[in-house]
Amino acid sequence: MKKVEVIENSNEQSFEVNDNVSKANILSYGAGGIAATINNQLKTGYLLAFMSDIAKLSVASAGFITSLMIVWDAINDPIIAMLSDRTNTKKFGKYRPWMLIGGILTAITTILMFLNPKLPESGLVFYFGAVLFVFSWSQTMFTVPWQALNVTMSADVNHRNLLLTSRQLFGFIGGLFVSITVMAVVNRFGGGEIGWRNMAIITAVIGLVSSLICVNGVKSKDYYNSIPTPKHFSFKTQLRVVFKNKALICASLIIGLLNLSVNITNALNIYYLRYVFGSTAPIAITGLLVLLISLIVIPFAPRFIRKFGKLKPLVFGYFIYLIYPIVMIFLKSTYLSESYQFNQKFLIIHLILLGISNLGFTICNITSISLIHDVTDYTEFHFKEAQAGYVNSAITLMKKIFTSGSPIIVGAALSLAGYTNGDNVTFAIKNSILNLVIYPPIIITLLTFIVIKLYPITTEYGIYLREELRKSRSK
Repeated sequence: MKKVEVIENSNEQSFEVNDNVSKANILSYGAGGIAATINNQLKTGYLLAFMSDIAKLSVASAGFITSLMIVWDAINDPIIAMLSDRTNTKKFGKYRPWMLIGGILTAITTILMFLNPKLPESGLVFYFGAVLFVFSWSQTMFTVPWQALNVTMSADVNHRNLLLTSRQLFGFIGGLFVSITVMAVVNRFGGGEIGWRNMAIITAVIGLVSSLICVNGVKSKDYYNSIPTPKHFSFKTQLRVVFKNKALICASLIIGLLNLSVNITNALNIYYLRYVFGSTAPIAITGLLVLLISLIVIPFAPRFIRKFGKLKPLVFGYFIYLIYPIVMIFLKSTYLSESYQFNQKFLIIHLILLGISNLGFTICNITSISLIHDVTDYTEFHFKEAQAGYVNSAITLMKKIFTSGSPIIVGAALSLAGYTNGDNVTFAIKNSILNLVIYPPIIITLLTFIVIKLYPITTEYGIYLREELRKSRSK
């Protein structure tokens, strides 16, 4: 451990450069992945269907609410980031106060999202808009500081990758829980609003407990003066960090585009299974499949990244990810034919394709998020301030913008095809659903390859950045 003295205006401060992280630190930090994932997974995958089919809000109005939330996300992400970067409390440290408050509020608003207030259209717009407004704020209060800890808990690249692996694994567990249990719980309680309410309560409680475990478990790494705190606020500086930062822009687009693609699939999934595929049975099976893939891939991620770098595995993962939509091009006519009937053969084909797709996504997700570590170092080196929270917020903002765009795209496409609450599913609606399954992933992948080509941080340059920062902090 190196202790570094920092003197400013005759007021002595100190911060410590400590690259050691314990197994308890790694596991408790990873537990935050459940809190960061489970509530948002329920919202992203099922809120649109709940609002349209249970609360009877039109898909057009749901898309309007989502558009407003994009604007709100654009405001609250950098605000939380700048405030958390400049927080430095003696009792709770730097980032943990925000994580604690955010975890509690997220649990409350998760339950409120899946309550049916039984209001007219205008009342529903106001209700869901208000709840999503607070949910977005509270989710940001937890996730942005929590993500920043991945970099600030250690400067050692291997430890950072272990922390990333832990958070990814727990995040997959949170997402898996929703995938496996959601329809079972909802159907167990009648398949209506009571089932969705109970599922939301279960999700909220699990998310809250995991957030508290995380907040308590990282306190030995997040404490008063644990890292340098920016002393002054300047809009000019903050704008430069975003708009003059090629690495940040590229990483934000890479992560954002990946999440746009997968969340279009998530938002579409229940419509596809019900109205095209003919059965929602694969939801629970898919969850187990994702768990198996995650348990195989994630533990090897740090070693894989050390050997091949970050960009090559990212491109490789995308090629695997594309197999599913390409095969679906050839299966489209079969699913649209009047003679199609769900059977075991189609179930097996579906599960194989989903397994391949999830393998590709898992590789892409881990490697793209690992770019944040290098971008944080790049930003501190080139802009002379440690702003882990702000860097993560900029990337999280882009991720949220693209993620929020998925229900807009799905809702608009279904509306144009004539979808109204599932009452009359026509050929045009089925065709629209299949087009969304096939073409967005292909187009988004091609755009991502262009951005990857422009990304400025090579493996060698990343090593150079970390060494230079280590030297500057030890002076």
